[in-house]
Amino acid sequence: MRPSLIVAACLFTFLPASGDPPESISQDLEAVEHTLAELHALKSDLNALQTRLDTLIAALSERKGQLRNAKPAPFGGSVTVSPLADRPDTRPATIRCAALTKEGVRCTRAALPGQRYCKQHALARQK
Repeated sequence: MRPSLIVAACLFTFLPASGDPPESISQDLEAVEHTLAELHALKSDLNALQTRLDTLIAALSERKGQLRNAKPAPFGGSVTVSPLADRPDTRPATIRCAALTKEGVRCTRAALPGQRYCKQHALARQK
């Protein structure tokens, strides 16, 4: 409902009809004060609603941006990107085995921690 309609409805509700003049000035003053108090209350309610609407709009805009930036899941749906993905990897670097295979190609396995060879080639070197 528009604010101007609310104000008009309040004025017609609280002000006496033109055919019924107030009995005295004090009654008229009381009616005007009551109407002003109601209008101030409506204005504060309207401000509270406007603040709430602004908050909801901001939250929905933020969610819309998150959904637009979400990576698609492998089989539909969406996956949100966590801020942890930007964190550097803390695992120790793996070292490739230094042994050569029968074909003369370097072994593709990871070397054991602190050694140059993978488990299989380390055992072969011991024999």
